[in-house]
Amino acid sequence: MLVNQGGSGGTPGKSAYQIAVDNGFVGTEAEWIASLEGDPSTVPGPSAYQIAVRDGFVGTEDAWLASLEGDPGLPSTVPGPASTVPGPKGDRGDRGIQGPAGQDGARGADGAQGIQGIPGVQGQSGADSTVPGPQGLKGDTGNTGAPGTAGAKGDIGDQGPQGTQGIQGIQGVQGNPGAQGSPGNNAPSYGALSNGTTAMAFATAATRKVTPTATATFTTTVPAAGTVCQLMILTSGTTSYTITFGTGFKPTATLATGTTTARVFNIHWISDGTNLYEAGRTAAMVA
Repeated sequence: MLVNQGGSGGTPGKSAYQIAVDNGFVGTEAEWIASLEGDPSTVPGPSAYQIAVRDGFVGTEDAWLASLEGDPGLPSTVPGPASTVPGPKGDRGDRGIQGPAGQDGARGADGAQGIQGIPGVQGQSGADSTVPGPQGLKGDTGNTGAPGTAGAKGDIGDQGPQGTQGIQGIQGVQGNPGAQGSPGNNAPSYGALSNGTTAMAFATAATRKVTPTATATFTTTVPAAGTVCQLMILTSGTTSYTITFGTGFKPTATLATGTTTARVFNIHWISDGTNLYEAGRTAAMVA
């Protein structure tokens, strides 16, 4: 709030009405004010300046407007009473010296995560660098690969030392005599066949060895029931042949010779007197 520091007011200047009277107006102040308003008409009435000229004022309109202000009074040496009405806002003062930094306030709570912006347009590819980049992190372990092919049959291990002889057991009761066995197979125990042969003829040899030269179906004659037979199939060359077992055989599956040369497959059979039933087979072994 501004406080009036001036002295007592000077001599009041003349009012506009008094100036109009000095310039020749005749009438009361109310009549003079009324004279400032023109008569209602479609034609605009004279302005206050024109009326003043009509009443005897000599000068421009700016001069007439300046004449409406009274002369300023002399300054008083006696302070006037404090004003209760705020004065006009003063000019902005110079900027003060910066005060000391305040203490850090407590950290505010994290704001909610903003909405993800739209992906930017992909930039142009940069020029190839001649400096190698840093080595990337180790990748995840890959999935387990498919099982590998069966390896070749290992060599026979050395014979272990003979164990200590155990204590002789009590002699058992003599059993009843067993039934007489079937007549033995008089067939030779082994017979190699010519390459490409498809008739195994196990009735005349319990072991056969043959090298296929094409995809074929093997057949056989059947030895007496209980005879154990073995078929040795050798590979030669890198062409795989599929062997199917026909008349006289009861196999578990066909056999593919594969593309590796000098390999041997062993298939075991047991006769029931009518057919040879497969009892087992090996994977390819080194011949």
